[in-house]
Amino acid sequence: MTIRTLHLETGRHLLGGAMQTKHLVHGLEERGVPALLVCPDNGELYRAATREGLDVQGVRYRGDHDLTLVLKLSRIIRSAKPDIVHLHSRRGADIFGALAAKWVGHPNVIITRRVDNPISAGMLNGFCIGKIPKAIVCVSDGISSVMKEAGFPSEKIAVIHSAVDASAYDSTLSKWEARKILRVLPASPLLCVIGQLIPRKGHHILLDALPSLRNKFKDIRVLVVGSGPHRSRLEAQVRKLDLGGCVQFMGFRSDISTILRASDMLVHPALLEGFANVGLQAMASGIPVVTTSVGGMPEMVQHEITGLVVPPGDSKSLTQAIEELLSNPGRCSMMGRLGPSHYTHLPPLYPIVLSDEHRERADELGEAGV
Repeated sequence: MTIRTLHLETGRHLLGGAMQTKHLVHGLEERGVPALLVCPDNGELYRAATREGLDVQGVRYRGDHDLTLVLKLSRIIRSAKPDIVHLHSRRGADIFGALAAKWVGHPNVIITRRVDNPISAGMLNGFCIGKIPKAIVCVSDGISSVMKEAGFPSEKIAVIHSAVDASAYDSTLSKWEARKILRVLPASPLLCVIGQLIPRKGHHILLDALPSLRNKFKDIRVLVVGSGPHRSRLEAQVRKLDLGGCVQFMGFRSDISTILRASDMLVHPALLEGFANVGLQAMASGIPVVTTSVGGMPEMVQHEITGLVVPPGDSKSLTQAIEELLSNPGRCSMMGRLGPSHYTHLPPLYPIVLSDEHRERADELGEAGV
């Protein structure tokens, strides 16, 4: 018996969560599991899914308070008749998606939680996230702890880490060839920080660390990759600290594999985080990760093995960690080489919510890693 899945992702942009959803839909299709992706019809995710030939249905979505989404999703669920409705993180998905599934009487709902933001298990969240779904999938133990501490039922919570296609970052391009493409000096210590330019990603902490680092590493360069509302503040901070010669704002980029290949390390100084995709991408690319002890990052980056983990918001500790690796190129390189070996097979996802009639097929999929 074929299992049909429906995935709701209300993020418009191809950021971490949306990329994970698209990656999951691809993987299910490749394993013979029909997967319908429902997402805003005016965003990058919809356009990318269409280009890649995924089964995608766009919906007009006016933001996280658009109550009409419940009616629209109810109609889609009735028409598609999926065996599983899988809701992916944001309020528009987890609240309105759960209400739509409940409205049409759908029994098999999963919610994936990708952020470690504090959350209340009050009346609305308690019903839509705690009661309606059969499972709450957290992408890290850190997020799982946040959900349990908030009062969500622990028996429904499962941890399944995010993953990336490691082959996409296993490039034959050398570091020097990548730097030539990016027009970066071959001998410069090169750091990259990749993510939305928003306060919780902690870019300002890295900028605070740079004056001290530049005193020791005169030619140090930092590539700031990503876009967001915090950019003007960060540019002002660069001017205030007189860092214009060593910080380059690159905006949103599609050549992440080249940027990682060119870099000596990824710095991810987040103040709040779930399980950052870019950390996995860096490890797959063979470079170490310097990150903070928030969310699932200590689960991803093994301290002093595949990178260094420091307290969040501590520019002095961040400075020391980066300096330690730049001063020891051999150790930095060894950590990078260990990164790709730390991928593991993930536990099966869907058998935990299916009715008995689907379990035989689910077990087959579980053996395939679905």
